[in-house]
Amino acid sequence: MAIYFILLILIFFGCFLFKGKKNKKFLIYTFFLFSLISCLRSYTVGADTSQYYNFFNNIPIDNFNYLSYRYEIFFSYFVYFIKIIFGNAQFLLIITSIFINFSVFRFIYKNSDNFWLSVLVYLFLNFFFKYMNIMRQAISISIILLFFDSLKEKKIFTVPNILSLCRVLDIDDINGTFMGGSSGGILAGLDNSGRRKVMEYIELLH
Repeated sequence: MAIYFILLILIFFGCFLFKGKKNKKFLIYTFFLFSLISCLRSYTVGADTSQYYNFFNNIPIDNFNYLSYRYEIFFSYFVYFIKIIFGNAQFLLIITSIFINFSVFRFIYKNSDNFWLSVLVYLFLNFFFKYMNIMRQAISISIILLFFDSLKEKKIFTVPNILSLCRVLDIDDINGTFMGGSSGGILAGLDNSGRRKVMEYIELLH
């Protein structure tokens, strides 16, 4: 707990050190701290993290079959290749932490008018801490953030196209978030007619 208190002090120090609403040095400084802490954290930080850690250690190098495990094919092979290349479960935390924090950093840099306020929202609304626990969901959200500019500019990476890609890759966390595949889905609770109307509206964003 003490390390998070120190993180908070360092971030507030950065607010005074790097003045200005859109100071890139402040953003780099804070996300370096976020990445450092999340990369070096123990597998015991977060209830789900220990499950992913055990999943990594139990994956066989030979005769790997993702159907033998509860996770999606995309995530399963992602973990499998990290194990083949690095062989150490800490690298799973390092690679996912860098990817997640880079995605949030890039999103804030390109879309925020006030970097320090965005960083404080990211911290105080518990996103940073949650993302160290819900790894798969955080990766899913990070992918959406990377495609956000294309979504705004109505390029190939539109919402329907991303959802189609998620279905192909079997990334249930993204697809479920939008389509209501889980109880927390955005469209959960809507009947088929309601879902169709929402998707028709999304199509208009092309």
